[in-house]
Amino acid sequence: MMRSIENQADPDAPNKVKESIEAINPMKRYGKPEEIANMMLFLIGDESSYCNGGCHTVDGGVTAGSAV
Repeated sequence: MMRSIENQADPDAPNKVKESIEAINPMKRYGKPEEIANMMLFLIGDESSYCNGGCHTVDGGVTAGSAV
């Protein structure tokens, strides 16, 4: 998915787009598929039985800094 976004944003320099996206992320990298899967496993497990109706963002902290 990210490769497609990078190529659409700048077909001549997709690596620059990747670097720009990673630079704004507090973790300075893209999330790994396993990290997304771990959130899904948590949400379907018993540990999240009291969680409902929420939006759970898995973005390495990108949106955490934008909360007011």
